Amino acid sequence: MVATPFLGARITSGGSPQVQRYIDAVPSNQGVTTGSLETYTAGTSNPSERVIMFAPAGAAGGEETFLFFINSQIYRSDDAGATWTLVHTITASVAGSATRSGLFIVYDATGVPWVACAYASTTGLPRFSYSSDGVTWTETGTVSGSSGFSEWHSAAPYRDTLYIAYTTSGGSMNIITLAPATGTTTYFTLPGYGASNRSMNLVVWDGFLYAIAHVAGGTVRLVRIVGGTETVVFTSGVLAGATTNFGLAWIDPSNNNLYFAFKSSGTGSRILQITSAFSGTDITATVLAGTLPATVNGNWKALLIDAEANIGGAPDIYLYWASSTTAGTAVNQYIWNGNAALIGAAGSPNDTGGDVSFAMLLSDKTSEGSRYWTTGQKKIEMVSTNGTPLAASIRKRFRCYGGGLVTVRIYWGMATVEYPIVLAALSSPTSGSISGGTDNINVPADGSLQEVTAALPGEGFGDRFVMVMEVF
Repeated sequence: MVATPFLGARITSGGSPQVQRYIDAVPSNQGVTTGSLETYTAGTSNPSERVIMFAPAGAAGGEETFLFFINSQIYRSDDAGATWTLVHTITASVAGSATRSGLFIVYDATGVPWVACAYASTTGLPRFSYSSDGVTWTETGTVSGSSGFSEWHSAAPYRDTLYIAYTTSGGSMNIITLAPATGTTTYFTLPGYGASNRSMNLVVWDGFLYAIAHVAGGTVRLVRIVGGTETVVFTSGVLAGATTNFGLAWIDPSNNNLYFAFKSSGTGSRILQITSAFSGTDITATVLAGTLPATVNGNWKALLIDAEANIGGAPDIYLYWASSTTAGTAVNQYIWNGNAALIGAAGSPNDTGGDVSFAMLLSDKTSEGSRYWTTGQKKIEMVSTNGTPLAASIRKRFRCYGGGLVTVRIYWGMATVEYPIVLAALSSPTSGSISGGTDNINVPADGSLQEVTAALPGEGFGDRFVMVMEVF
């Protein structure tokens, strides 16, 4: 069992600062070191999402263009980490790793991607930095009305806005938002949350944004956020006291239930199931059953929703847990086997490695720039339709990656119930050559922009059709 590789980073200990590539729970160094290490504090720091792939819409080389957020600086590489360029230094110095979010991609209302991060300034109050190209950055002032940023917990790009959940030093729950297209920021607190709350996560479920947290006193509370209005939709019974810890929240597409993994004081890790009717069940005895030691310092570390493992079907879901938050502690990987089976390999880890102080993933969507592209692997990127579509044909722009020459085919189907797929006859390439009669076009896989005309017999203006492109 191998999960789709993803990006991570060593940012706090165990050597020099380094972008990493994870296969399951084991990281390997990528490219060269850059930046300076941060301060890591066990129990309050959970660095994640610190390195992503990002290039502006339509830009070449996106598969090898990385952004890396470490300390008070953001670096950019367009050669998969072989070299780095400092592109942004935060003017308000940032404290330890607990006061930084990761880097997240959010699309504005016109479909333009932006990248942004949040952090605490020297005053302890939150700010954002954001960019549309990864090169030129804008830094907001302090988010108006906000309270002290002590620990970042979770993030969710939702519609055209980035939401960041964090706690103050007293444990109260807060959310700040950024709409990067306008630079607008907002702040609000969640209702019914007092001090000493823990394990706060944001998750998108059935088209709505929710915040879920383990509340002081031992209950779990779920809040729906709509247009700035917050509604408590679920509160559990007492599930033991909250403790300094981070949680994971995800949706299982097989049943559309929400799951929340968290740590209770003195009782070990727990998993709560909430249905779309907002009915909750503690399923710890079924899915954990003592597989995780009930250690005081046990920590849910990371979450991988591996959509690429089964394209078009239900994704594989991986949970990452460590027995301690102390730097140097290895991380265990467990696959989620549903609500009626033990996690992992009959309760044992599927893999173990890395370090709990390293930056991994902590969002419910790994499609937000966290995918790692393997150098040398063939990939095709459909860019656009060039100009006005022609009757019975269409002009496609695309790029290929992986090096050397590759062969591309285009399959299409008319808008019938079955969508029968056939090979499109290709002609008039901007470069490369047509082969296999008219079925194939041979082009360089160097990220350069290519164009070719695909014949769609029987199609006309306004007709609907399905189209896929294959590279081999």
